[in-house]
Amino acid sequence: MAPSCAAWATACTRPSDPGAVRAIFARYAKRCGVSVPPGVVERVLERYRAEQRPLHSCEPRDLIERARDICLYRNGPLELSDETLALAWRGYFGEHQAGA
Repeated sequence: MAPSCAAWATACTRPSDPGAVRAIFARYAKRCGVSVPPGVVERVLERYRAEQRPLHSCEPRDLIERARDICLYRNGPLELSDETLALAWRGYFGEHQAGA
């Protein structure tokens, strides 16, 4: 049975930790049939730190889904490159303003 919308929303907004984010990212990428290049997840985590964003367990999936949309729009296969994930990040979180 699928979780209720409220249960999902609670799980999504619950703060997560870097280890959980790494695991979720790897698991969802595998489910999507795409490999995660070495260092990509660490660079994503570094961006969280640099922008002082809390980690949420739904975000690895959401970023991969945005990357998938970008790749589909470009008529290419799903790839989790730094460039694609940076564009997915900007589409998901917006541009970070220094001091904001």
